[in-house]
Amino acid sequence: MTREEASEKPEQEDRRQEAEEAARLRDLFLRQEKVFIRKGEFLGEINTFYNTDEATVFATGNAGTLVAGQVQSRTTELTLIGRYGLWDGLEIDLIVPVFVHARQQLNIGTLAIDRKETGIGDVSAALRYQLIGERGGIPDVILDINAISDTGGDNLRGTGNWSIGTGITFVKTIDPVVLFGRVGYTWTLAAEDDLSDIELTPVRVTRNPGDIIQYRVGMGFSLNDRVSFNLAVNGAVVGSSKIDGRKQRNSNLELLTLVLSTTVLVTKQLFVEPVVGVGLTDDAFDTFVGIRFPYRF
Repeated sequence: MTREEASEKPEQEDRRQEAEEAARLRDLFLRQEKVFIRKGEFLGEINTFYNTDEATVFATGNAGTLVAGQVQSRTTELTLIGRYGLWDGLEIDLIVPVFVHARQQLNIGTLAIDRKETGIGDVSAALRYQLIGERGGIPDVILDINAISDTGGDNLRGTGNWSIGTGITFVKTIDPVVLFGRVGYTWTLAAEDDLSDIELTPVRVTRNPGDIIQYRVGMGFSLNDRVSFNLAVNGAVVGSSKIDGRKQRNSNLELLTLVLSTTVLVTKQLFVEPVVGVGLTDDAFDTFVGIRFPYRF
């Protein structure tokens, strides 16, 4: 081996590592689908979103007539997310809605109710494991388990129930496009409500808003070394809610949302990701807009 060949080997290795790292950074927009974080790495994220929704409701008036009304909801939230690599192929996520301001206005005939809530939302955590790596015609296969607390309370900021879920995600590259899909199931644990402040006698009821079947399908691709585009449809079917074990009529929900996002590489550590979502069913939020700031430590 000549001296020139020996000197070229480290340079070639450096270029190879730089190319691998550049390709990995372009995949950051897939961090919710794939296990992006390697062992010992930490990815922090600040997300801020604004949601709007308007729905028509009906109530029976004093004369037995049906009266239509409007419910308007507005929510502003700031969420912190931390992702840590326990080892290659396994990461743990913590999602903390540190500030949630929610307002709901109900107008039916002469009745007007204005509710406001400000504070922390439901804190959640997830463990994600890459079971199979993509090779040939076989996609990436990622398993996840997650838990959502009741820290937001039973109000506009949360559900008031603990829940535990699991899911499986498939990611397949068909250059230059990446296709992904996830299906999951969430078990909602019943919670007890104290209605003593409403009734004259002490009353406690058990409430369960229903289990959830979730699904997500989408695609993404890199426009260049710094910009990626992502399109996804997020869906959920929420089962009937129960009060003291009895199903409530017409309480099931069907949520479907189209989400568009663009991920921009600002530096090798900082990313900016504007997001827009549009509800496709009556039960989903009408629209939401937001921006995410992922940062690699």
